[in-house]
Amino acid sequence: MLVLMSLAGATVFSILLLKADSAPTAELNICRTIISKAREAEAHTYAADYFLLATMNYDEALKEWQVQNKEWYVRRDYSRMRDLIRQSTDYARKAETTALQTRGSLKDKVELDQREIRSEIVKFESRYYDLPLSSYLRGYYNKAKLFADEAREAYKRGDYPSAATQLTSGLKMIREANKQAGDLMSGYMHNVSTWQRWVDETIAISKRDRRSVIIVDKMAHLCRVYKNGRIKYEFNIEMGRNWLGDKKQRGDKATPEGRYYVTKKKNGSQTKYYKALLINYPNEQDKVDFEEAKRKGIISKNSNIGNLIEIHGDGGRGINWTDGCVALTNKDMDKLFDIVEVGTPVTIVGSLKNISEYNKN
Repeated sequence: MLVLMSLAGATVFSILLLKADSAPTAELNICRTIISKAREAEAHTYAADYFLLATMNYDEALKEWQVQNKEWYVRRDYSRMRDLIRQSTDYARKAETTALQTRGSLKDKVELDQREIRSEIVKFESRYYDLPLSSYLRGYYNKAKLFADEAREAYKRGDYPSAATQLTSGLKMIREANKQAGDLMSGYMHNVSTWQRWVDETIAISKRDRRSVIIVDKMAHLCRVYKNGRIKYEFNIEMGRNWLGDKKQRGDKATPEGRYYVTKKKNGSQTKYYKALLINYPNEQDKVDFEEAKRKGIISKNSNIGNLIEIHGDGGRGINWTDGCVALTNKDMDKLFDIVEVGTPVTIVGSLKNISEYNKN
């Protein structure tokens, strides 16, 4: 009888063991491997939502495992744990795939933006860098270069989100710098047709009267000397620090634009700039423009018009440094001084290129 009871108990126990659930450890290990692959693909950065769901479900599966392990083994039910593992695995796979795609797309965009910001910086440097721009406008350019440098370093590290953020800020800065500088140049060069007419008429005087004339092209930073209607010399020049634009008042450090003539040749102790040619600034048109600017409130009513504008020596410094005069090297000044006389026409223009020609550079 005892034997039969033992056999019956053993049979029941065997049946219970067969019905007992076992933990899905193999599935859990697979899930953990897939999550690791997603992490290696930087899913926490490029597919954060999917990666978060994958890790949350994985953590919940571990908690459920602990809960079931506290139950009597024949009452353990790992079905919810399996569901959580399955969901975690699915999210991890999506996270890895999405991360690889997003990272690749972002890398491509960063590379494209890097080329674009380099192009915009080169554009600014070739067209506008040497202009006397406002400090805030030049600040846009400097900040853009800083953002570009930081983006390049982030790209080297493989930190594409940071690189993209830096490039977005940098492109905004340099595009605004180019726009505002371009608008400034377009506004300035609307006088090109008038300037060209002045130059043509001045050269015509040189040819007709068989005399020397001086043409100063501010944008080109050149002083050209014509004799008998033909160019004889071409000199590099330096001007007032705020040379872009016509002179409006005393102290603005701008070089005037207009048609003048030499009123005095200075040499030796007459000038502190080696040799000098004084011109008749302000002429009658300058005086009219000055009074109009005061009337419109462009300049203060207490402003003075200024005078003593010269073409003089002591140039060759490589920067625009004068208070509004035109400076040549002493060697070039010797040549100019010898060929001109009192009464020699001096025409100063902003540019002889229109904005389209200028932007081809």
